[in-house]
Amino acid sequence: MGEVDALLDAVVAAGERGDPVAPIIDAARFTPVRLREGYDMGEVDRFLTELKGGVAVVSDDPGVVQEQRGLVDRLLERLRAR
Repeated sequence: MGEVDALLDAVVAAGERGDPVAPIIDAARFTPVRLREGYDMGEVDRFLTELKGGVAVVSDDPGVVQEQRGLVDRLLERLRAR
């Protein structure tokens, strides 16, 4: 999540300066997460593709990219539900 958030901060800063954002997005590489919380990779990829194409609108809506909980959290939730 931190890597995605840092990229979005860099994209916003570049946009505010009037710099192109596509090179920043193209250079981005994220560490996949398995047992920690993170964003859904497909949603992030789709959002960045839209952003690069000028289609995405950055908003204050926290639902733009949904957080995906890690495997451990999901397993613990299932155990608590029993």
